[in-house]
Amino acid sequence: MADQIGKGVMADGWWFESTANYCYLVAQRYTLVAQAFKNYGWDLYHRKFPTKYKSKDFENAKSGFTGMKFENWGPTGKNTRSLEDMVTPYVPMMDENANAVASNDTNLKEPDPFYELAYREYGQDELAWVLSKTDRDSWVALMYGVPVLPDVEDPRRHSAYKPNVGITALRSQGESQAPEEQVQAYLKYGTHGGWHGQFDRTGLLALDRYGHKYFSTEMVWFGYGHPGYKECVQTSATHNMVVVDGLQQEAVPSEQLVFYAGDMMQVSVVETEARWRKIPTFNIEKFPPWDDAEYEDGFEPVLQRRMAIVTDDYVVLADYMSSSQNHQYDWLIHPVGFQDIGDVKRKGTQLDQLSTADDSPYKYFKNAQWYHISQGTLVEFKEGEMHLDVHTLWPKKAEALIADYPNGGRQRDMRNNPNRRTFGVRTNGEKASFLTVLEPYKGASAIEKIESTSPDKLIITLKDGRTQTVTISQMDGKRPVAQIAETKNGDEVRREQTN
Repeated sequence: MADQIGKGVMADGWWFESTANYCYLVAQRYTLVAQAFKNYGWDLYHRKFPTKYKSKDFENAKSGFTGMKFENWGPTGKNTRSLEDMVTPYVPMMDENANAVASNDTNLKEPDPFYELAYREYGQDELAWVLSKTDRDSWVALMYGVPVLPDVEDPRRHSAYKPNVGITALRSQGESQAPEEQVQAYLKYGTHGGWHGQFDRTGLLALDRYGHKYFSTEMVWFGYGHPGYKECVQTSATHNMVVVDGLQQEAVPSEQLVFYAGDMMQVSVVETEARWRKIPTFNIEKFPPWDDAEYEDGFEPVLQRRMAIVTDDYVVLADYMSSSQNHQYDWLIHPVGFQDIGDVKRKGTQLDQLSTADDSPYKYFKNAQWYHISQGTLVEFKEGEMHLDVHTLWPKKAEALIADYPNGGRQRDMRNNPNRRTFGVRTNGEKASFLTVLEPYKGASAIEKIESTSPDKLIITLKDGRTQTVTISQMDGKRPVAQIAETKNGDEVRREQTN
């Protein structure tokens, strides 16, 4: 236990596999162990274990096999780890119903009964809030639960980040917005997570509003023993991000350059600089059953940055790619319920598969249709009463794609929804910039029109008469900057800029 906690728990409290599913598994087991010991007079709840070095290699695999990385990234923190460190760090990454955001190999995680033991022992308000969102009907609650919970405020209403797991939660701060009305966007930049890691640094992990989940990290699921697990589920192409040459992103330590939590806007800029390689392919004759791939000789790392700006009504995504070599850049997003794509010209006939190459993740994307766009485009999605409008503002001229998102079989919750589609925008060159607005809403859209003539400025006119001008600068510099100014009837009402 001391060895596992000392090596596996990162400074921000998350388990190194960076997935709520396995974080909860470990926390649950150790809280039960601590309670069993406490029944006999031993206090493991407050025992501090020395932080230990965690090897970059795993027991049955070297670092880098199939792209996996096993070490912990980010701040080292204090020189001890404890059970208390392990039970509170997920709260800032929860939604309004205390479900922890999905990252790496996990689905959305409801609160586990270990929170009953944790609150009984530590008495922290955020743990009481988590329990208030549950039915409290487990045997753990019956035997050890505190009978009456205090009324506490929502502890995760504001934007936050965790630097080791490398997840940032951006939440709109409108004065009249109830928690479920907040626009919530989550970005990924942190520790890979070993066998359960996915290749999605700078990706948009999740987008939530009105209790609706637009995305997850297991939108497609085949199972651990299936070829599609590493050929599809974990690959970059199944995530909301920019993909280089149809390949798989290298997992390397990455960082958040900017974090800003204001009133008008919430901003994060995340960055990675990585090579890209072909996916591993399944080979049942081997153990582990994968034919691995190497990085091509001379493939230079590609600088990849994403700025996300969350307002009360919409999300701005600004992506910047830079390399010393020419590449194909595919901006990808994967919502459910495709309705329409505007201002496009069909290009060629529909393809049965996006790619027929065995070592390409694009072989899992079916019924792919390419288009040409010359003035940007608006793509509309609708799932039940929830809409998502995707405004491509830059590049103005590019190739666009609509395809069926991969499907691993039986639908369960977010997994394998047959109505999920992929929208992509493709451009080529050494550098590329993408500017996109996502509007999640139900009922009527709040946006009247959007104007943009460059990748660093957009003017959004809202139906209530307000106009918001968003300006982005230094995406190629040391510290990118975002600014938003709001006017009404020609008069400036308010303004904010990142620090």
